Amino acid sequence: MTTDYDRSIPPPALRARVIRSLRERGLIASRAAPPITRTALALAAGILLFLAGGVFAPDLRSPAPDPRPSFVLLLYEDSTFRGNDGSHVGEYIAWADSLRTEGALVMGERLDPRAGVLPASDATGPDSDNAFGSIGGLFIVRAADLSAAISLARTCPHVRLGGRVVVRPVATT
Repeated sequence: MTTDYDRSIPPPALRARVIRSLRERGLIASRAAPPITRTALALAAGILLFLAGGVFAPDLRSPAPDPRPSFVLLLYEDSTFRGNDGSHVGEYIAWADSLRTEGALVMGERLDPRAGVLPASDATGPDSDNAFGSIGGLFIVRAADLSAAISLARTCPHVRLGGRVVVRPVATT
């Protein structure tokens, strides 16, 4: 028995002729390439993002340790030091920023002048017995060698202001 639905479907030969004619006129795409599914598009986008991340994303691994040795610059101040009024802080900041830009600065801090080192002979005295005066600050820098660290220390504003800078290598063992 034939239903109305069966009568609405064209015979296969007619269907093939209509599709062929529409393809020839460019009104429908050929069957050569299967349609792209959402899953295929999502997979392709994921692969492209993964590959682009490897090229454009910053390296998220820990950076390699700096092979240069570290040096401590101890900034000593005595009665002849001319930088205690605080007016030269900007110079120290600019100097530290230049070291940071060069990749040489590890850290730098001004030390509280109220603290003191207790000499073995006097458990109550400050560090004024030191031949260079008291330590007013310190920087830790990276340099190729001791000579390069001393060259960095010579550029410190502390030297120009009458302070002394002692350069010590950080022990590696």
